Amino acid sequence: MDSTARETCRLLDWDTQFFGIRIAQVATPILTQDAAQAALEWCRGEKISCLYNLIPCGEVQAIHLAERFDFHLVDVRLTFELSMKGKPGHQGSSQIRPAQENDIPTLREIARLGYRNTRFYNDGNFPVHLCEDLYMTWIDKSCRGYADMVWVASPGNELGGFITCHLKNGAGQIGLLGIHPGYHRRGWGDKLVKSAMTWFGEHDCTSIKVVTQGNNHAAQKLYEQCGFHLASVELWYHHWLNSYPKEG
Repeated sequence: MDSTARETCRLLDWDTQFFGIRIAQVATPILTQDAAQAALEWCRGEKISCLYNLIPCGEVQAIHLAERFDFHLVDVRLTFELSMKGKPGHQGSSQIRPAQENDIPTLREIARLGYRNTRFYNDGNFPVHLCEDLYMTWIDKSCRGYADMVWVASPGNELGGFITCHLKNGAGQIGLLGIHPGYHRRGWGDKLVKSAMTWFGEHDCTSIKVVTQGNNHAAQKLYEQCGFHLASVELWYHHWLNSYPKEG
């Protein structure tokens, strides 16, 4: 790899292992034409199948350059942020509790049913069953220690949803928020987010961040109603150098 490509690309080990194809990401969203050419040449030499590129929405020249090099838009990434300064805690709900080991199979099913508006589904090249398994694996690992806390909505004897919480250098990060389709528009998202906010406050977090999709209007409305503000907008682009291997 020459120095230009080394500075602009990195192999993504986890994505490569999970999807069974070599996947890399552009390390900097602001590319020159020479850097883009070097990056794609390296990808061809390294047998990279898919190259991700995350570009701030205001970088119009970078967007035009990506599109000239056959990167295709797959998602709009919205980051919302909430300052915890002066924020009061919220009264807890008896129907929101920490996740337990025996919840995991149901939480995996909720994750399988959700997230159909994310970039891996939008891309159209990744097999649907692997897109489903990505989020099932994510919530499974979150319950087993990847997340610092997982709250679940437990109306009656059922599970209506979950939210995962991460502590990072004095700040909070919401990882996944998932609601079972049968419990949409019943206020469970609001209860889960406010439970997470209270938990982050108890852990002295100065702020909370969460990422959602530009086409997920319900999530955007929920976070805004909970006091979050839009902090950044970025665009996910994918470039395919090799088609996904056919199964079977």
